[in-house]
Amino acid sequence: MIDPYLTEVVKEVKAKMHVNPYTTGLKIYTNIDMSAQRYLYNLVNDGSIVFPSDQMQTAVTMTDPNTGKVIAQIGGRKTGDTLLGFNRATQNTRSNGSTMKPLLDYGPAIEYLDYATYQPLQDTPYTYAGTNLQLQDWDKQYLGTITMRTALVQSRNVPAIRTLDAVGLTRGLNFLKGLGITLPEAEQTLSSGIGASVTTEQEAAAYGAMANGGTYYKASYINKVVSPDGSSQTFTSSGSKAMKASTAYMLTDMLKGVLTSGTGTAAKVTGLYEAGKTGTTEYTQAEINANPALAGTGIAKDSWFTGYTRNRVISVWTGYDKATTAGMNYTQQTIAQQIYKALMAYEAKSLPNKDWVKPSSVAETTVNGVRELYLAKSAAASQTTVPETPSTNTQVPQYQTPQYQTPAQTETPAQSSSSEAISQSASSQSSSAATESSAPEASSSAEVTPPEESSSAAPPAESSSEASATP
Repeated sequence: MIDPYLTEVVKEVKAKMHVNPYTTGLKIYTNIDMSAQRYLYNLVNDGSIVFPSDQMQTAVTMTDPNTGKVIAQIGGRKTGDTLLGFNRATQNTRSNGSTMKPLLDYGPAIEYLDYATYQPLQDTPYTYAGTNLQLQDWDKQYLGTITMRTALVQSRNVPAIRTLDAVGLTRGLNFLKGLGITLPEAEQTLSSGIGASVTTEQEAAAYGAMANGGTYYKASYINKVVSPDGSSQTFTSSGSKAMKASTAYMLTDMLKGVLTSGTGTAAKVTGLYEAGKTGTTEYTQAEINANPALAGTGIAKDSWFTGYTRNRVISVWTGYDKATTAGMNYTQQTIAQQIYKALMAYEAKSLPNKDWVKPSSVAETTVNGVRELYLAKSAAASQTTVPETPSTNTQVPQYQTPQYQTPAQTETPAQSSSSEAISQSASSQSSSAATESSAPEASSSAEVTPPEESSSAAPPAESSSEASATP
């Protein structure tokens, strides 16, 4: 149940303390909330969320956006007796599809170009410069002139790439780097504006900067380490400024609409102040040639949902380790949203439900009957006329979302402690990896005796840098 999390604990101790945690007798206190971890583990393994097969995988990372602490993490499902094996949440760099748009396209546009949420954007035929490759939207249609808010909420690809082009790729990549994501050199291209290689750990940390008002915190797993001589070291982060408070607020304001009227309605928790983004990727022609069944309409290779409140960020990926094993239809693409919804609803029961406060640097107006935002004293304030989006072309995809309810809440979530320790040994680890009932409980004084490192080979991550993104 906690093998992937412990993998990251060991890595972090080695990196920060430059010692071997297997031989130094350290007592390690982690940031895990065992109640949330247990709930998440059961959610993806016991049938509460219906997967089409045991081969379909998921990776989930939940963080506190105000500290960067990783509260819970799942590195896979139906993993058997794997001991500290492959952690998909930190090692499976699959294309994040349209969840990239706030990070690489629209965030930089607000930050550097002073775009308003009603900035007019062109959703019209577009061909990448120097190629004959025409960029498509998910519905193979174009809406003409639309606002940035509409483009993001409805996950339109063409306006996103046009926006990144206007910002400039170099500035966009630097903004993304400030959010903890440095793309491989081969993916430092304009097309990455609609998806590139990212993990759920990276994405949760990046979205955390939008959740907390602009500060990036690297994901962290350890809270305190006590040495055999009794000396201790506590680990906290002051974070780094990744964007202006105005940028974070305007992005969040637009991303709220994804859950209420956009592509992420299956993730909405009733009454909760939250924001988020869907992301999917399509198969390449080569992958379809390998498995013709993947050529069906609406079949996705990867499906993501990353959402947040002021207190929690949850990033979810779903797909197959070998991408051509099977694709996900519209209904199966909502599994990522279902996982987010159930876990966020569980967490929300014990956390404050507060809306974001508009910074004084942001002003609001009404454009075509919609509350819109712009930067105060900015040239954007003069943009008061935006053509109405044609009503016949503004519907989000009909995913035929299945009717489901959040799985029964059988436990009352404990208040998350920032200094919980996990008692774990090599023998208990191997006997508890497959079943929740024998998993170790969090303890305020238990000592971690790190288990032997696994020598099992990790499955290779699928390359998806060439995939086109859909909502």
